Amino acid sequence: MSPEVIAVCQQLLKEGKSVSTGMLKSRLPGKTPFTEIVKAVQYCKQNPSAITELKPSNSSATKKTPSSDAERIQLLEQRIKLLEQRLSQLEQNQSY
Repeated sequence: MSPEVIAVCQQLLKEGKSVSTGMLKSRLPGKTPFTEIVKAVQYCKQNPSAITELKPSNSSATKKTPSSDAERIQLLEQRIKLLEQRLSQLEQNQSY
């Protein structure tokens, strides 16, 4: 799950609200794939305590729109770094 989805799920649970596709969709940026939203809802319903233990990889990723070009560049660089880490993990897992 993306850091944005994790953060929103955690926020909803802290507010005492149930995690649903509608609630997530209303709080996430429009570019979030619906399949990711559905997976997050399923995960939260199966493991409500586990989602609170997950840590979003960076807090700035929960911002909907960066206010400056510098912030946007920094956010993109952080996302690239996260994708590179995930790719490296996948490559390691396939080599076994």
